[in-house]
Amino acid sequence: MVSVCVALLFGAAAAADAEPIRLIHRGIAAGSIIGNAPFSPRVTFGPSAFTIDAVADTDDRADLRQFPSSDPYGIELVHASVILTIDAVGSFDVLVPTRTYLVHGEGDARVGFGMAGPIAPPDLFNGPMIEALAGWDMTTSIAISAGGGAQVFQWDAAEFMTDGGRLQFDFVPSAAWDFEAIVVPAPGSSLIALAGVSLAWSRRRR
Repeated sequence: MVSVCVALLFGAAAAADAEPIRLIHRGIAAGSIIGNAPFSPRVTFGPSAFTIDAVADTDDRADLRQFPSSDPYGIELVHASVILTIDAVGSFDVLVPTRTYLVHGEGDARVGFGMAGPIAPPDLFNGPMIEALAGWDMTTSIAISAGGGAQVFQWDAAEFMTDGGRLQFDFVPSAAWDFEAIVVPAPGSSLIALAGVSLAWSRRRR
């Protein structure tokens, strides 16, 4: 009984090293969407609040580099899944690779959302440079809000496909912006606690 509990404990500990993280970007923009069916019309919408709710794994962090041999200037996480919700328009599953990135400055940093890919994928929603983000490493929970200073841009250069069609936001030079990261405890965390209790109970019975 003891050996089984110890194996469970160490197996769960290994699984708990990687933790899922929700990366939530919020802003306001106008735009349009063209359905996936042939000859679908372009449907436009006025300035609307939108939420990008992405899920990634903290173990998948990668350095941002200008060139492969250059020093890193930030970190990125490629998402496992993304849902984009636009008020009064709808919620859409995103079908293209995307990422959240953290770009370091001089004592500050900014978070953004963009396409993912090997060759200069376009940034799509850049938050402002904020001092509170300077020490963040994309492994912990955080919540930041700014009344302006974010950019919604380059959507016309992106084939941003969703299950509802191709989405495009209009350019906004200084948008409202909120960002929230929420670390989701891995299932292994509860297994570790259970294994610890079982191990202690087994020792008391011996």
